[in-house]
Amino acid sequence: MDPVSCAAVSCIVVVRYSSDFITLRVNTDIKLEEFKEQVCRELKQFTPLDSSISNGSSSTSSSRNNLTVAMYLEDKRKPAKPLLSDGWTKVLGEIGHVFVEGVTQVRVAFTKYLLRTGFQMIVTHNERSRFTAKCADEKCGWKFHAASIDERNEMFQVRSYNPEHICGAGGRNLNQTYSTSFSSSLIDE
Repeated sequence: MDPVSCAAVSCIVVVRYSSDFITLRVNTDIKLEEFKEQVCRELKQFTPLDSSISNGSSSTSSSRNNLTVAMYLEDKRKPAKPLLSDGWTKVLGEIGHVFVEGVTQVRVAFTKYLLRTGFQMIVTHNERSRFTAKCADEKCGWKFHAASIDERNEMFQVRSYNPEHICGAGGRNLNQTYSTSFSSSLIDE
């Protein structure tokens, strides 16, 4: 097989601007100006930069805008590995689902859902015996409620859950902070 025909046709690009990150899939033959415009569309505060970015695994920095770009080439011959976050849209379970590690496990599952979907949410109850959240869009019917099913609050059960968002696609909350227990749970996984 000709080595040229096995070349990657796209790459994953990670763009860091200050403390914000985005990832983009781009064709490897994209022109620099097109790439700049694509990044600017993703992060509205960007203005097109005058910088050079080379193909291949590389990193380029521009101190003017505190920008770092890293490109990772994909090899299409190898199947893509599933991401840890691929199943996070279903971590909240269904009505009747039991979280055996209490409210901590519910909070971690909710954070995973937020991180994966990007929807803006409001937590209305975050207590030892109950956890309730709803979509920040008042018109949306998404709601999740889990409550303790034992006296010691060690097991939580999903009591009500409407998993459908009618408010549109999830947005990006790039300034989200996460608890140390959430970070610890990811390391454990």
